[in-house]
Amino acid sequence: MPTRYGTKQQERKRRLRQARKARQEATKDRIRQSLQLTFDRDEMRELLQDSLDLFAIEVGRRVTVGFLEDEVEQLCGPRYQWRRDRTATRYGRQSGYVCLGGQKIGIDRPRVRSILPGKGETRSP
Repeated sequence: MPTRYGTKQQERKRRLRQARKARQEATKDRIRQSLQLTFDRDEMRELLQDSLDLFAIEVGRRVTVGFLEDEVEQLCGPRYQWRRDRTATRYGRQSGYVCLGGQKIGIDRPRVRSILPGKGETRSP
């Protein structure tokens, strides 16, 4: 039966797109507000003495890991806290890499699994 926005299926798709867009915007706003890197003073001095390239690569790696952890927290909630409205759960880590400075830098990528039946591992970071 047609509705104001077309068929029920078209209306459902439209609502899903709107919800996805709202989640993406909320994620972007949260990332802009909450990224904080911690460096030990001696560690930073050592990295800067070795090379500015190594320092930039290490900062890039830490930023990438921070983004991944933030995305997992948004999907699954805070670690060791149960949320009734969650749709995913942490599912370990997997080795991966990120390209920085023309090099492949190894990282441990967090895995996320859907708790909905039949969904399996979600497309996480």
